[in-house]
Amino acid sequence: MPRNVHKSVINALILSGGIPIFVAPDVDQDTGIANGVPTENYVKAMDENPDTKAIFVAKSTYFFITSDLKAICEEAHKRGIIVIVDEAHGAHLHLMTACLYLLWKQVLILVLYLYIKLVVLLLSQV
Repeated sequence: MPRNVHKSVINALILSGGIPIFVAPDVDQDTGIANGVPTENYVKAMDENPDTKAIFVAKSTYFFITSDLKAICEEAHKRGIIVIVDEAHGAHLHLMTACLYLLWKQVLILVLYLYIKLVVLLLSQV
């Protein structure tokens, strides 16, 4: 599991009696922000701990930086390991492209509406 998971995940692990093997996320050198965990870090942890029963992957960090979930799942499933995914901060990310398109469409409609209102206002002053 990533070292930067939410404390509720650590609490659940303690209550379950599980023993964590932490995998380190990359850290952005300019900001110090923890990025996603590279697939290689999960692979290394799984290879070094062949008795692993499950891995925990955070879909995205608090800053919406994601790991390669597909690649991590493929590597875990090759080894017969269960993958548990926390999507608390990333469940909506696949919708972002559509949302941004709809948002821009609404902004353009609003700008056009305000432009028309401005033109009508200016023409009424003439």
